[in-house]
Amino acid sequence: MPELKKVHLIRLSCIICLELHLFVQAQATYVSLEDKIEELASTINLAEDQIFASFCQQINVPNIRDYEKRQLKVAQEESEARLRFDKQIARLTHAYDSFFGSV
Repeated sequence: MPELKKVHLIRLSCIICLELHLFVQAQATYVSLEDKIEELASTINLAEDQIFASFCQQINVPNIRDYEKRQLKVAQEESEARLRFDKQIARLTHAYDSFFGSV
């Protein structure tokens, strides 16, 4: 019986070593892919900067990504303000209907 346990432990150790090796390989592949993605993103950013250089200079922003970020923030703020306005209109309409509807 003790020999069976030793064999089982050796087998498990081999499986763990193999899995660890596969994990290290996968991790190296992941890092390599991250590097490639970063390199491609940098290439895209450079191309965008060249394409939109005159536009960015006209509106006084460093690059198109900053412009897009600012526009997104403005759109989100506008959407939130519109939602607050619509809620206020609904409250006022309800109050008006409650007050004048019963008269």
